[in-house]
Amino acid sequence: MNPLIQGLEISITGLAVTFTALGIFILVMMALQRIFREKTPVDDETSSSDESTIETSPVVVAQTSDEETDLIAVIAVAISYFRLKTLSSLGTSLETGKGTWWVSNRLNAKQGTGITIKRSGKA
Repeated sequence: MNPLIQGLEISITGLAVTFTALGIFILVMMALQRIFREKTPVDDETSSSDESTIETSPVVVAQTSDEETDLIAVIAVAISYFRLKTLSSLGTSLETGKGTWWVSNRLNAKQGTGITIKRSGKA
């Protein structure tokens, strides 16, 4: 048998088995979600009345003092200052060019001198 055809057959068989197994796993997960649904508690009052009533809870608004507001403002300003300071230094390494380490290693490579490792012992 031709090795190319044999390789294609093995690849197609492997892909088919993989996707079939994944499909089975998805179906099992969907079935388990339907079987083990979270049950909602049933109240006696709502089940006895025919009309559906919607209860609304009051909205709680947090009251902050002037000191807390000032502290929040100071923290926000400090965070924005440090973010701007770190963001502004991103391009400085690109503007300065290549460092001395790169230049010295480049000169050593041109001259043929580099780091040599001396080995002791028998080869």
